[in-house]
Amino acid sequence: YMSASPSSTSQVAKRILEVRTKFKDFINQYSFDTAEVIDLFNQNFIGSALLEEKLMLYAKVGAHLEALNVLVYQMKDHRAAEMYCYRHYKREKTRKGHLNTHQEEKSKDASNSPFLHLIRIYLYPDNVGETDQQQDQFHQICISLLERHSDHIDAENVLDMLPSTLSVSQLQVYLSLLFSSHAHIRNQHRIVKNLYKADNLKVRLAYLEVKKNK
Repeated sequence: YMSASPSSTSQVAKRILEVRTKFKDFINQYSFDTAEVIDLFNQNFIGSALLEEKLMLYAKVGAHLEALNVLVYQMKDHRAAEMYCYRHYKREKTRKGHLNTHQEEKSKDASNSPFLHLIRIYLYPDNVGETDQQQDQFHQICISLLERHSDHIDAENVLDMLPSTLSVSQLQVYLSLLFSSHAHIRNQHRIVKNLYKADNLKVRLAYLEVKKNK
């Protein structure tokens, strides 16, 4: 038994790179069915490998939840997940330039909003084995995301998702940004109404705290 020589190892690596490059070109050139792509990755060995190609395919067919799961859980790249959402938001804003932010989120594809998918991933991780420390880290990432993109995400959808475990102090900056944002002025009465109907007492208290300090 002899180990592979450095030259043969280099040739194999080069060949793998060539194949992956051709695969990426193939992804860019052709159209795919969303269900078929998801089924492929769920059942085939490719589902645990070729993450860049997997991400490209998911993004191309609009499987945003699956793409974000790859970025967060497999690639562990939270910045890339945020930028994925923001790029999609900018594309949609350009495509629907006559609509405001709230209308965009309320459009027929609002349920597939990447930002809302990402927030849900952070607030309610799929991995039940997550430690309290990991969950706290995800919650903090989510709160920072909300603070940076309060103008880009429909507030009512966000408030519906917030768990009761989030404290008033954690939410205060986001709510302050939310209610001072011109993008939400028209919708504040509806947001306030939903806040007072919400089961989450801490969210209501957070809102009252913000109003008191303004």
